[in-house]
Amino acid sequence: MNAPDDPSSDDRTELLGHDQNAPADGSDFGPGSRIGPYTLVEHLGEGGMGQVFLAEQVEPIRRRVALKLIRRQIADDLTLAYFQIERQALARMEHPAIARVYDAGRTEEGFPYFAMEYVEGITLRRWRREASPDLATRLRVFITLVRGVQHAHERGIVHRDLKPDNILVTVVDGQAQPKLIDFGIAIGVDGSGSVSAHRAGTVDYMSPEQFAEQHAAIDARSDVYSLGAVLLDLLDDARILRGGTTTLRPTELHARLRASLKGHVDPDLRAVPLELRHLLARALAPDREHRYASAAALADDVQRFLDGEPLAAVPATRRYAMRKFVQRHRVPVALASAIALAVLAGLVATTWSLQRAEREAARARATADFLSTVLAGVDPDTARELDKTLLRKVLDEAALRAGRELAAQPDVLIDIEGVIARSYTGLEDHERALEHARAAHDLAVARNGESAPSAYATLPSLTTALVNTGHADQALPMLERAIAAGAAAGIDEAKILQLRHNLAITLRDLGRSRDAIVESQPASEGLDRLLGPDAEPSVNARLTLAILLADLDRFDEAVPMIRELIARRSATLGADHPLVLTMRNSLAVFHMQSRKFAEGERELKALLDPVRRQYGDGSRFALMIEGNLGGALRQQGKVEEAGPYYQRTYENYLRLFGPDHMRSMQAAHNYANWLLDAGRIAEALAMQRSALEAMRKQYPDDHPVTAEILTGLGKAQIAAGDLDDAERSLLESMRMKIAVRGPDSSRLPASREALRELYTKLGRTDEVARYAEPAATTP
Repeated sequence: MNAPDDPSSDDRTELLGHDQNAPADGSDFGPGSRIGPYTLVEHLGEGGMGQVFLAEQVEPIRRRVALKLIRRQIADDLTLAYFQIERQALARMEHPAIARVYDAGRTEEGFPYFAMEYVEGITLRRWRREASPDLATRLRVFITLVRGVQHAHERGIVHRDLKPDNILVTVVDGQAQPKLIDFGIAIGVDGSGSVSAHRAGTVDYMSPEQFAEQHAAIDARSDVYSLGAVLLDLLDDARILRGGTTTLRPTELHARLRASLKGHVDPDLRAVPLELRHLLARALAPDREHRYASAAALADDVQRFLDGEPLAAVPATRRYAMRKFVQRHRVPVALASAIALAVLAGLVATTWSLQRAEREAARARATADFLSTVLAGVDPDTARELDKTLLRKVLDEAALRAGRELAAQPDVLIDIEGVIARSYTGLEDHERALEHARAAHDLAVARNGESAPSAYATLPSLTTALVNTGHADQALPMLERAIAAGAAAGIDEAKILQLRHNLAITLRDLGRSRDAIVESQPASEGLDRLLGPDAEPSVNARLTLAILLADLDRFDEAVPMIRELIARRSATLGADHPLVLTMRNSLAVFHMQSRKFAEGERELKALLDPVRRQYGDGSRFALMIEGNLGGALRQQGKVEEAGPYYQRTYENYLRLFGPDHMRSMQAAHNYANWLLDAGRIAEALAMQRSALEAMRKQYPDDHPVTAEILTGLGKAQIAAGDLDDAERSLLESMRMKIAVRGPDSSRLPASREALRELYTKLGRTDEVARYAEPAATTP
């Protein structure tokens, strides 16, 4: 289930019993209420910002969800902003230890909600007591949990309320799996219900800086402290945390841990192994500078304990290193010389591994320090703009700081520039994404060489950004060189296959779908083999392959493939997950390409609301859906209904990308087609000519979009009475479609139909008859 949001400053978050009673907080919602496609079943809990209900989703699929609804009496602009940020942050997280977000929306009164994965499990503390897991099992569950927290930190989110009641444990394939179920974002609520920046968290697990309300000092290391308290709870069943009548202060807790390391017998810590007490002392250090620098560093040290490796938290003496080596290599003592050689070799290997571990830890600390403070300097007033405004400001600040603060750590800077590039892509700011993707690639090449793994790792983001900004011609030679050299350089096969997938996308953007499928097919099959069919790169590669098959009119292959992808991903992610929405749009386009316009219309209308909720009204994705919907309506003769979709898409693409971008040119062509159907011939003619000029400037060779614009231009020229010009345009469109897509292309009938209309007007009956035949392809 989904736990409530951040508690107030003096109240712990609790899960309510299953009493079917809604809270007495003035809310009208309770069991039986309907919110969007959800029917509330049971009130699960509440916190400072919101209430959580078990709900039944009834459409488009049936499933149980945990629905989080904001408290209406605190729904001012700033609260709504934080709620929106929490929803956006969760939607970007995909980790087995974090409950997934399925959907978001607003009630009829305008109060926001989002639906999350409903987790059927028991709290971490209850699991510890009832399942009585051994130490290794407890630590493995804890490591998975910490990796999930690190996943959140890498996306700029500090949890601030980590505790056993916010962690459920389920059993998956016989293995215990932890799941974080609450991500309230760094605010509390005072007794009157108004938003404040007061203390948020739960006292037993709260870092000293949270307790002291030192907000500027709160970063990822605050969560590290809370994780340390959770681990202590998991190891000694909270005896030391809850043994007295008052909460143990962080300094007192740390003092007891340090004393136990010096030989003092503490009955509450007797069951905790000495090395783990060292680890806890570092995680629970009152001064955050003395803690693990990141959640990843904490997880790594716990894993070292399980693997019998020396812990970073334990002083690195020769005696300790030798002891750990001997523990890992227990062999019968046969010859003293053999033992001496083994110990000597072990010390050399251990020293080397410690040096390597320290280098990796330093890199992890720098990365974590940078990312964990991303939200620290943001003015809360910025959040009043809601949606992406705050996230964009945070990202802009991170971009400015990266070069300044990480110049002395180039390997870290490469990673950070890549993260920033991908984040800008998510915000649809493709120019900024290109800037940072290029910076990451150039730095990796300058530091390690063009054939280094780090350089290859930056290529997908860079080439994607080039395609998104209309520079596929620059991405093409870059990818071709990298793929050719990759095998010789010993680059991992999966990375090469992902580059071939990027090459397929680039070739398609350049109008070379037949060449693209030559790259796409082996990339898809290879990634399935290496990574499994459900890995994200494999899914993306199959989606691209389906799109290319549809480009080549192989709908009998493309449609089953996309339906299978939608079914598989909907089952695990939900029908409205961003990846599934993308696939559903592709299916709608396949319907339209195969002239099943009514089916395309139904799918696109079902997509519009969830896309607008998740990406924003006026986002690139929403505009894509609107443009496609306009086409489905126009092709069915619903010209008046289609008009606003065409106009809105065209105007917004111009605003987002400028007139010379591929999407703007396609939108201009589509809008011109609608203008012609609406009887606005002169406007249609002018717009088709402008789109054709822009396309030939950017793509001088044969291109499928150019061919479609020529068809539209020819139709407009017929309507305007420019019959000679129309013939030239339409015959050129026929030639180009055959050159690009082949003589059986499904795009040819539109050109033939326009030529029949033209020759009818000219009285050339032999030509009318000729272009009535499907086999007629060339003059």
